[in-house]
Amino acid sequence: IGISSPVAPKPYGDCTALEHACLAAATGESAINDKREVSNVMIGLVAEYLATLKSAPLAAADGLEVFGKARCAQCHVPQMKANDGSSIALFSDLLLHDMGNGLADKVGETSVVSAEWRTAPLTGLNPLDGARRYLHDGSAATIGEAIAKHGGEASSSRQAYEELSHDDKAKLIGYVEGLK
Repeated sequence: IGISSPVAPKPYGDCTALEHACLAAATGESAINDKREVSNVMIGLVAEYLATLKSAPLAAADGLEVFGKARCAQCHVPQMKANDGSSIALFSDLLLHDMGNGLADKVGETSVVSAEWRTAPLTGLNPLDGARRYLHDGSAATIGEAIAKHGGEASSSRQAYEELSHDDKAKLIGYVEGLK
């Protein structure tokens, strides 16, 4: 994001040699911050703070089972491999999928149909204040409502969700709400 530190001394982020305006932009580097925008002291303070945070409890295994049973994991893939070979709990395949005319916004881009949407990651869905909207356009007030709006390629997943028992629906929604 273009914030330099002693660990990553690149104040211009991902600017390329051909992006002259980007490279000419002002930075926040300062002598009081180890000649960078973020000092070693700041990095240490953030690391100390993060160490005090409690990790989120792992989602219940039965919720993951229902997540798979409802075919959510076909697009909201629980684990993806990072470039270094580690796994990331992203809950997305990061691919475009036809979500049906009900979610089409009539604003297509070159080679992208307006009903196609990139699978949104399901991590970090519940901010501290609890005010959250779902789907690409924020049109769903609840996870259940978001699932109900899935069409197109996701119709079979929506149908599988609709056929779940009340208890299994609650497990699935609790599981998704618990993802951090």
